[in-house]
Amino acid sequence: MQYSKAVASLSSLLLFLHTPHSAVAFYHATDAETSEALVASYPDLLEGSDRAGNPLILCPFLRMLERSGRLDDVLDSDTASVKTSDLKDAAEEFGCDSTTGCGPVIDLVSLGQSDSFFSWLNPFETRQVDLERLWDAPPVSHECGFTFEKGLGEEGVSATRLESTLAKLLAKANASNELVYQDILDVKLAICEEEGVEITGAGSVEAQLIFAYLGGIERGFVDYSDVEGFLQVNNVMPAVKAQKEITALYLLQVN
Repeated sequence: MQYSKAVASLSSLLLFLHTPHSAVAFYHATDAETSEALVASYPDLLEGSDRAGNPLILCPFLRMLERSGRLDDVLDSDTASVKTSDLKDAAEEFGCDSTTGCGPVIDLVSLGQSDSFFSWLNPFETRQVDLERLWDAPPVSHECGFTFEKGLGEEGVSATRLESTLAKLLAKANASNELVYQDILDVKLAICEEEGVEITGAGSVEAQLIFAYLGGIERGFVDYSDVEGFLQVNNVMPAVKAQKEITALYLLQVN
């Protein structure tokens, strides 16, 4: 079996965990840590912290994990790589379930970055994620990013793209500066149209995760200020976050 076909086969299996047809999808979410509890443990996520975010980490959630200091003891500072098990533990602490939420996505990123499908399957091999190479992790990597330019993911967060995205989001917000999920998805689709590409499954999940993590499922909307703070390079813990851990079943409630 060719490497690309093998990756596609396992990718399909892992992505299956994110569909309602999977029995795993019926795993119920548990209560997640509050924003207040997390910033008490990780004060670098407060507004005004001197700790800089890493613009080469394209995913805002993973960038927040790194900026918080949660990964300091497990991240290889020379390669920006971290073991998948350590990354899953950190994601779970911050409210994204390691079984059906962020866990399968982390595995897919690790697989997509691996040079060898068969070595990745070897249980004695250390599986890792290079946080600065998320742009090179098919099938999770995608274009029409909220914060990066088409074909330039390796250059990291683009100030121009970020400014454009935030302007589009603010224009969608209501008088109370609130955004519904469709607003976020519409901005994503507009970026895709501008770049001349189709939105991918991973791109759609990204919009769902942002809405869900910022408390959108419980409230039916998210605050623009939280989206803005979350997408910034020096991103901060949102004032409001999901009360439940992000799981596959939980994401199915995004609408």
